[in-house]
Amino acid sequence: MRFVEFNSGLKTYISGEEYDLLEQIAEKGIVSKKDLKEREQELAKGLTIRSILIRQKVKDDIQFKISNSANYTTAY
Repeated sequence: MRFVEFNSGLKTYISGEEYDLLEQIAEKGIVSKKDLKEREQELAKGLTIRSILIRQKVKDDIQFKISNSANYTTAY
């Protein structure tokens, strides 16, 4: 089962799709919304609502990055 643990100790579970998106963002550091497919944009929105991702506007671009307080990992 996959989950994200925050620095405060709170854990929230994530789907396989969300985990794959987090891997993609972690690899690149910052991902532009326009580089994501429509489904990935919806997943990013959900992860932003749950404070796992940070959405920031830079000029005319919206970018996503992983929150400093979120540590994603895999548990079995």
